Amino acid sequence: MTTLPTTSAAAAERLGPARALTRAVAAYSALWRPFGTNDGSGLVREQVPVAADDKPYSYEWPYSQVHIAALDLTAVDAAYESEPAERTKAQEHFWHVGKGTTGCPGYASYPVVACGEGGEGGAAPRRRPAP
Repeated sequence: MTTLPTTSAAAAERLGPARALTRAVAAYSALWRPFGTNDGSGLVREQVPVAADDKPYSYEWPYSQVHIAALDLTAVDAAYESEPAERTKAQEHFWHVGKGTTGCPGYASYPVVACGEGGEGGAAPRRRPAP
């Protein structure tokens, strides 16, 4: 039986912070090249290559993972400080005031009407009130 090598915390530490940062930046950039929509929404595609019947944007869970990647990158490089705010702004496309399955405000599974077809119910969206 062949055993695949694993990357331990010690092995990652031996790479050094500069190498780890370079790899993190390269991975984040590689995510945006094929998956970024470049339409000003800040959202990403669900899959690549895009099929003719694909929706224009990913669902909320895959997008949330992009958001987490931005947070992780910010933790290791201050140059990416504005990235989480951009991801939060884009994630607001999923905000749904109500008429979903619960009838309560919350995040829909797919961007609401203003940006796509709408999540659960597809009712006309309203922006979330400012804090």
